[in-house]
Amino acid sequence: MQTHPYCECDECSTKPQLQRDLATEVDHIDGLGPLGPRGFDPTNWQAMSKRHHSRKTARETWGT
Repeated sequence: MQTHPYCECDECSTKPQLQRDLATEVDHIDGLGPLGPRGFDPTNWQAMSKRHHSRKTARETWGT
C-alpha cells in the first residue's frame, strides 16, 4: 500500500487522489484471487478500500 495508498477501483479512479478512500486491501483484478493463474502477478493487483473491495467481491460472487 505504500506505493498505492488510495483506492484504485473504477469509482475512485475518476476522483482526485485526496477524495478517494484510503486503500487497505489488494484486489485481484481477474476476480480469481491468489490461487488463480495470475494470483502472484503484480499487473493483476489493484489497491482498494475495504468497502469497495467487499462490494466488488460480492458482485463477482453473487451478482449483487
